Amino acid sequence: MTAFFLQTPASDAAYLALRDSQRAHIQEARRFIEHMWSLCGDFLDSDLRDRATRNFSGAFWELYLAFALNANGVHLVPRSERRPAKSGPDLLIREPRIWIEAVAPGPGQGADRVPDLMATPGVHAVPDEQLQLRLRSVIEEKHNRLLAYERRGWVRSDEPTIVAVGGAGLGLLHGDLNVPRIVRVAFSIGWEQLHLDPTTGQVVGQSHQYSPAVRKQSGEEVSTDLFVTPAYGRISALLYSASDALNRPTYPGADLILVLNPHATAPITPGWFHFMHEYHAEGDKLHHRQAGSA
Repeated sequence: MTAFFLQTPASDAAYLALRDSQRAHIQEARRFIEHMWSLCGDFLDSDLRDRATRNFSGAFWELYLAFALNANGVHLVPRSERRPAKSGPDLLIREPRIWIEAVAPGPGQGADRVPDLMATPGVHAVPDEQLQLRLRSVIEEKHNRLLAYERRGWVRSDEPTIVAVGGAGLGLLHGDLNVPRIVRVAFSIGWEQLHLDPTTGQVVGQSHQYSPAVRKQSGEEVSTDLFVTPAYGRISALLYSASDALNRPTYPGADLILVLNPHATAPITPGWFHFMHEYHAEGDKLHHRQAGSA
C-alpha cells in the first residue's frame, strides 16, 4: 500500500500541517493516519488521497470510519469487489450488506453559517440552531443521493443504508447535551427542562421540550422530525462522531453514535453495532444503549 500523504501541492491547511509539521503530537497523528490507510485503503475510493489535499476533513472521516468499523470486527467489501467499483456509497459492509454514505460538513455559508467562536474572544452561546441546520441540510442531501443510488440499481431497496456524519468541521467548542444534537435533529427533541415541586423547590423530574423545527435567519422554519415520520425511510440510521486526527478516542469506534430510524424501509437490528452508543425509539419512548452493553 502506498503512503497516504502525497508530496504534491495541496490547498488544505490541515493536510499541509499534518504532512509537514515536525511537532511530536502531529507526527504521531500522521503515523496513525498512515496506519489506517495501510489497513483500510482498499475499502475506499481510489482518489481519496488526492481529495485529501483539498478537503482533508472529509477524507479523514471516511478513512477513520472504515478503520473504526474494521477494528471492531465489521467486515467491509473492498472497492475492487463492488459493482460499480468507483461509484455509489462510500463503504459497504459485507454481511449483512449495509451501505454507508459519509459526509463531513463545514460551517456552511450565509446568514445561517455556524460562527467561528475562536475568532472573537469572550463568552459565547452555543450556536445550537445553526448546528442543527447544518446537520439537517447534509442529511437531506445524502437522503436524496441514496434515493438516486437506488434508482440506478446500485443499492437494492431491501439493503439498509447509513448516513455517517463527521462533525469535526463544525467546531470543537460546540458542546453537546445529554441527548446528542444528531438525535435531537432526528426526533424533534428540544431543550432539557426540570420539573420542580412548587412547595419545596426541589427537582422532582426532568423531560425535554418538543421542538419540531428550527428557524433560519430568514424566518423560514426547517423541520427536525427526520425519523418521526416515514418520509426519510431510505435512511436506516444516522451515525455521528466529532473526532478528528488530533482529537480521537484511545480505542477507535468508542466515539460513534448510532441513531436508528423506526420507519426505515430496510431496518437495522438494534444492538447489531454493539460497540457504538445507540439511540432507538419505540412508540413515544427514546431508548439509549451505552456502547458495549447488551
